[in-house]
Amino acid sequence: MEIVDDPLPPPLPYRIASGKVRARYGELADAGFQALPDVLLLYQSNVGVSSEELNVLLNLMAHWYEPDRMPYPSSISIARRMGVSRRTIQRVLANLVEKGFVEKLKPTAAPQAAAYNVEPLLEKFRPFARHRAAALGRLRPLERDVAQRIERPLSTLE
Repeated sequence: MEIVDDPLPPPLPYRIASGKVRARYGELADAGFQALPDVLLLYQSNVGVSSEELNVLLNLMAHWYEPDRMPYPSSISIARRMGVSRRTIQRVLANLVEKGFVEKLKPTAAPQAAAYNVEPLLEKFRPFARHRAAALGRLRPLERDVAQRIERPLSTLE
């Protein structure tokens, strides 16, 4: 198997020496990991995200290192990882933009790839996160009230 290296993320100021992530994944955690809200997986069909779209979104989010700096991986890199054509990735990205899950931003410097704002995706999942957090008892009382008043009946969120 050929290993093709992608551009490396900014270096971490520390090694993941201990903690839950290291305990679960061992040395794999040293190569990098991403925090991923469970609601992206649990409610993807509720918001109309296909499996292929989710895979592309996960690749985008793997490049989102700073909250105020949106990811800009190349479609070629994503295609290589997924084992599909560049055109497939371009089509999926166009669908994600059209559906309002991501916003394509203009490149700030040539020959940089376009950046993608993933904030719209997070907004679409916010009601599901509030519902799930309330169900798990992780919201403060005022937040629980708001979560219970979301527009969709709770039965559609399960």
